[in-house]
Amino acid sequence: MSVRRLIEDSMPLAEISEHSAREKSIVYGHISALHRWWARRPLAAARAVTMAALLPAPRDEDERRTFHNLISDNLDWDLGRDPKKQAADLRAIMRQHAAIQNPKILDPFAGGGALPLEAMRLGAEAHATDLNPVAHLVELATLSYPQMFARELNQPTEWNGELRLVSEIRKWAEVIHKRVSDDIRVYY
Repeated sequence: MSVRRLIEDSMPLAEISEHSAREKSIVYGHISALHRWWARRPLAAARAVTMAALLPAPRDEDERRTFHNLISDNLDWDLGRDPKKQAADLRAIMRQHAAIQNPKILDPFAGGGALPLEAMRLGAEAHATDLNPVAHLVELATLSYPQMFARELNQPTEWNGELRLVSEIRKWAEVIHKRVSDDIRVYY
């Protein structure tokens, strides 16, 4: 028997809309500035729907108000606060209230990865992909590469005088430059 979820019952739409609109005006220091994408999902909305999908439907009006406040209070991912502490606090709250413990999220059309990113912040195991190669690359830069290279960036281990990530970027940039140069040399 499936448990009804908050997302099927109600959501604080006015607050979600307000934070989502505010997010569009941020041009620096936000994940959306990584690559401007025409169908980018606001992180506030992604966080809200993910939380609402994991929380059970409220049993009464007091619980509904509690869940709406929980969502509303966590829409703004303040850059001034410690993101690790904020994520840990939110995960603890979600474990306390969530209908599913240790949820697994699959987004086969993830685009830039807003929904899987927010699911991971909430403590879910997230899997994502996209058919569009540009969207998939943005998704990798948002979800996978930070995890792959986080330890290296926190505790740099040198490899031929530079970080492995920088070395890999330079190596593949040279490969692409050579291939493109060879292909278009006759035109320029």
